[in-house]
Amino acid sequence: MQEKLLKLTKQLFPAGRAWWLYKYGIFTQFLEALTISEQNALETCYNILDSCLPDNDDFSNEDATNWESSLGLMDLSHLTLSERKIAIKEKIKYPGEIPARQHYLYLQGRLRNVGFDVYVHLNTIPIPYNAALYGKTRYGTLNYGAAAVSGEIIANYIDSSKDSNFVFGGIDNMKATFLIGNVSGGYANISAIRKQEFRELILKVKPAQTAGILKINYI
Repeated sequence: MQEKLLKLTKQLFPAGRAWWLYKYGIFTQFLEALTISEQNALETCYNILDSCLPDNDDFSNEDATNWESSLGLMDLSHLTLSERKIAIKEKIKYPGEIPARQHYLYLQGRLRNVGFDVYVHLNTIPIPYNAALYGKTRYGTLNYGAAAVSGEIIANYIDSSKDSNFVFGGIDNMKATFLIGNVSGGYANISAIRKQEFRELILKVKPAQTAGILKINYI
């Protein structure tokens, strides 16, 4: 790099004999000394550009940590750098140019874009939630005469235990629910270390008036 900078510097001087740069001359040594600081400045600029966006191989784990803090993401240091870069890029480009951000397919797309192999299904029947599985019988299956859906509730909290006592209300309220599982509505698999990240993303994207039922195996 210093040789390139010195060559560029030579082009700035007149072509007269007085400006010739001899290999071991004092003038040449002076310019070589200046190229050291110029090289440091250039490398600093490159490092700034590399850390600006997670779109290059020189984007480091330290850069990822800084971006996660700036964007309000949870600490994702337990993931690989590639997975962290995907999550950061998704957050940076949000909300993007998609107008229908309350559509269930938008939520599905956001989840799948960051590596969660899940699908979102609307509760259009609507099917009541089997709260009896959590020790509550207020909305048992016989009251509504339909098969109940079991799973993990997501309504307000990243901590799933805080949402386990969430009460959906009457059957009319079930229209504002959705289900997340595999492509057919069954159970999907997600890494257990990404559970909080998974729930956080759903809570940030889903419409506030809705609640979800997660058919997820955390492995």
